[in-house]
Amino acid sequence: PVNDLRDRIGLHTWTLDTTPLADVLRIARETGYNAVELRHADFKRCIDAGMSNDEVLAMIRASGLAVSCVGLETGMLFARGDERQRLFDSMDEMCARAAALDCEVMMVAPGSNPPGTVKDAARNFAAGCEIAHKHGLLCALEFGSRHPVVNRLAVAREIVALAGQSNGGLLIDAY
Repeated sequence: PVNDLRDRIGLHTWTLDTTPLADVLRIARETGYNAVELRHADFKRCIDAGMSNDEVLAMIRASGLAVSCVGLETGMLFARGDERQRLFDSMDEMCARAAALDCEVMMVAPGSNPPGTVKDAARNFAAGCEIAHKHGLLCALEFGSRHPVVNRLAVAREIVALAGQSNGGLLIDAY
């Protein structure tokens, strides 16, 4: 079952981008948020600073905040070859983290790599949905007005429809 909407609205860590994650979690809690949206960059920065994956997960759990969404490294939709495999391996790792935090939703953003076709994006989105499904998660595509291909709701809907995965959908980010 999908969590109540009140538990899915959270502070996106991008809002305080360069602030250490421990501080972001404290700020979110102290300002009344009950959830956060985490990014791949949040985990990478903590691990690069010497924390283990288990320590990062424990810190997030100790904050008392729900995790409403976990964002992946961008670029998966149009990735090819070795980069595609690297991003899918990264996604698998991020899905494991999300599942460990009782988060249900993985966010897929188009990224800035060279775009391909809508069919390319749908094929990669479907493969990403399969990875998320393995972890019992939903896979949500976010579109951005500045992306050369995935820049409108209609395009994002077409990608999700072509992917044809029951756990695939849209993430509408209302800035």
